[in-house]
Amino acid sequence: MVRIHLENNLTMRFPCISIIVALLVSFQTSNALVPQPQSKRLSSVNSKLGAAVNKYFDVVREGDSATVIEAPIRQDGVKLFIAIDGDSFHKERPGNGGIRLLHYPSDDHAIDDAIRLAEGMTRKHDQFRTGFSGAKIVIKSEHSDISAIERKELMEDTADALHVLSGSVYTGCDLNTGDKDMDFLTEATDEQYVLAGRNSRVDTNIATASSVIGSIVGLCDAHNEELGGLTFTIQGCGKVGSTVAKELVRLGAKRVQTCDIFPECAKIDGCIPVDDWTSTPCDFLVPCANSLAITEDVAANFPNDIKYCTGATNSPFASQSAKDVFSDRGVSHVPESISSAGAILADSVEWCDIDLYQTVEPSLMYGWVRSISREKAFTMSKLADLKAHNMAGVIDDVTPSREGDPVGKAFPDWIRENTKKTNTLIVGGGMAGTSTAFGLAQKGIASILVERGDTVAPPSASSNGDSRMYRQMYSDEFFSKMQTTALKRWRDVEAITGETLLQKNGLLFYGEGKLREQ
Repeated sequence: MVRIHLENNLTMRFPCISIIVALLVSFQTSNALVPQPQSKRLSSVNSKLGAAVNKYFDVVREGDSATVIEAPIRQDGVKLFIAIDGDSFHKERPGNGGIRLLHYPSDDHAIDDAIRLAEGMTRKHDQFRTGFSGAKIVIKSEHSDISAIERKELMEDTADALHVLSGSVYTGCDLNTGDKDMDFLTEATDEQYVLAGRNSRVDTNIATASSVIGSIVGLCDAHNEELGGLTFTIQGCGKVGSTVAKELVRLGAKRVQTCDIFPECAKIDGCIPVDDWTSTPCDFLVPCANSLAITEDVAANFPNDIKYCTGATNSPFASQSAKDVFSDRGVSHVPESISSAGAILADSVEWCDIDLYQTVEPSLMYGWVRSISREKAFTMSKLADLKAHNMAGVIDDVTPSREGDPVGKAFPDWIRENTKKTNTLIVGGGMAGTSTAFGLAQKGIASILVERGDTVAPPSASSNGDSRMYRQMYSDEFFSKMQTTALKRWRDVEAITGETLLQKNGLLFYGEGKLREQ
């Protein structure tokens, strides 16, 4: 008998290239987009992106690795920046990063964010060799209420920029952009340059949550920790954070605490909402909210029980010194280049084999993401000798060369290796299911038995328990004969296993009688 335990495997989006294409326009309402005056040329990436790009975009910042460029846009009060990482960018390794829409205090804040996110996406892409380099599109809104933005027109302008980049940058959803925006963008690009799970049942939010869960499990495996002995705090309960919280509950975590700036979002079945994540004790902190939330002060004053930290947030630490404080306190941290990579891993599959991506059973994608994230986190922890202060020093040891096939090409092999074929599938590992599998095995017929619990006949099953009542008296003779045969079969199993399984006892019925009326 073969037993498989099926899990609903669960992990922010896109890697970033350190070039920023900034749509910085307070522009007119003309239907035709006009290139902005070139105050500065694209130097470091000009030869890679081509002359058309050099003419269309305006450089707003150029650093050691990241370049920020600006593209024309029609709406007033909106600016669009694209960041591409010149260090990792290559014509055969295009930039990949999602579209983030926010109300930033200034242009510099938006540009800084785009560069930081693009460079972070490069680290993600390199960590798994997805076939992409890092990039990010950041749209700065001068409107505090971003609902005032005309989304269709904005996505059309973004599509014009992507067309000029002609395959140098691929994008998808990120903060405050969603499926409707991607529908507009997909149409405007003629279904090019958009990797956002279109026409697929794969949910990239669940893919990201899968990499978070994989990293948590890998870290715990390395330290011989059981989830059932740990208290978790999920900071941020959006699509990814809430999925992580639910999965930790399902996996049997001792306690799952949730916190969100919108208290209603933290109300998740099986979880305990908390008002302040920074002062609530936990063993494991899982950041799944906005970047830079863990400041030096937060790290220094976090309750003493904290042992681990990993999550979906890009750049969870406000500074290197904040990260160092956690490290000095013995808090092991798996970086977001591993723990938040689920969506870009899905992107790699979508880019390498679109047909597979659009037809695959989603649980297979989530299982693959969880598996490789778990392995990375486990290996990193072991190479660090389970010491928090060694974790940062071993990241290069788990990072593959940029040369070689993208990780997405390995997905079909993983499916084959983790697929079992059978002519007989038994669903449910209770008394009936296990008896059927046993009977088939005795006849030389292989079968696969699937049970959703952690063991056969789990506590929630009707077959669980030490005692049962049986009877041989039925109104139908067929069932009486079956009962006699079943009792003999119990003895057959005992003879094979050498264990006493059935012990007969008497049966006493008792209860309160009705009092007679006097």
